[in-house]
Amino acid sequence: MTDVHGTPTIDDLHGFIGEFISDLTTFANGSYLKDEEKQDWDQPFDTDAIAEVERTLTGLVDAAEELTSPVAAPTVSKLIGAAIDELGRINAVFGDAVIEPEEEQELADFFTSLARHLGLSDSECANLPTFEQSDPYDEDDITIESL
Repeated sequence: MTDVHGTPTIDDLHGFIGEFISDLTTFANGSYLKDEEKQDWDQPFDTDAIAEVERTLTGLVDAAEELTSPVAAPTVSKLIGAAIDELGRINAVFGDAVIEPEEEQELADFFTSLARHLGLSDSECANLPTFEQSDPYDEDDITIESL
């Protein structure tokens, strides 16, 4: 659901988190496999990672909601960069098996939706941090918790 201007709502953002976590859970526990396929299947990562990813994404949305409008692009970039850094840390702890290229793209779309919700323009959204460059405005150390 978007508002009348096509801007993502908080419900949209939380809906993405729910779907993303559901997909990670399905992948992590192999529930998409038939019983005979599970025989030679190895769990790709410990399901403990899922709670950490969910906590990070929910914390990002909560922190974004605390920002006072209008929100400057560097502030949004720092917030998203902090989330990407935390997701990268989680991914590393769990053998780089949680956030793969497909998930990176889904998360990039989510970050763009969050930025649009906060009022950033398309051109500002085009300059958001990525998993390759998590904080293009790396002047101050900002974390999700500090905002």
